[in-house]
Amino acid sequence: MSLPLLLVLVIAAACPATAQGQTSTRADTVSTVITSGQGEITLTPDRAVLRVSVETRAGTAAQAANGNTQRLHKLLDTLNTIRQPNESVMVAGVSVNANRDDKGQVRGYSASVTVRISTRTLERLGTIIDAALAGGANNIQDVAWLSDREESARREALGRAFAEAHQNAQALADAAGLALGPVHTMSTEPMRGFFGSAMSVQAVTVTGYAGVPLAPQDVIVRAFVQGTWWLVAKQH
Repeated sequence: MSLPLLLVLVIAAACPATAQGQTSTRADTVSTVITSGQGEITLTPDRAVLRVSVETRAGTAAQAANGNTQRLHKLLDTLNTIRQPNESVMVAGVSVNANRDDKGQVRGYSASVTVRISTRTLERLGTIIDAALAGGANNIQDVAWLSDREESARREALGRAFAEAHQNAQALADAAGLALGPVHTMSTEPMRGFFGSAMSVQAVTVTGYAGVPLAPQDVIVRAFVQGTWWLVAKQH
């Protein structure tokens, strides 16, 4: 569903002049129209990125970190055992934080490590989730669906966004009884979005995702363009 467009018509008033011809000329050089457009491309994903984490709580920061390191090694060994040539497993983040009660007093520490798994065999995602849980992961953070065509799709979306902005500018120029001149300024803000499945599993005893079809979600690539065009008098 397309988003509402921002359409602003800016026509600067000309300074009074003694001759009608001078007034028309002056107004034509300072009148502009500002419009925007959006382009959107839908892609089929060819990659999935799963993020899982292991977390350990203990009385001291060192104990939490050491205990979590042991869990991490088990998780990495399990994932690397089933890893295929088109898949990657890597540590994406490490943290150790104090746990505080309602009064702000430290009540132990939590150590957490996030592991990122990427696969091009999308139907294996359930199997990978099962392996992560069996390997000690106690949180499935999210799944991101990606496409190798996102960069080319972004350029195509920009073209569509510009065409829409230009059409809007032309419509406003016609409504004002003027002709659309050349572009004065142009700006863009790429907007990329993907719709992925987010899951959270808090117990390593939960299994069975290998038999669950996790449907890939479309990758949406959007681009926004805003342009300013000169308005000129129509030639008679």
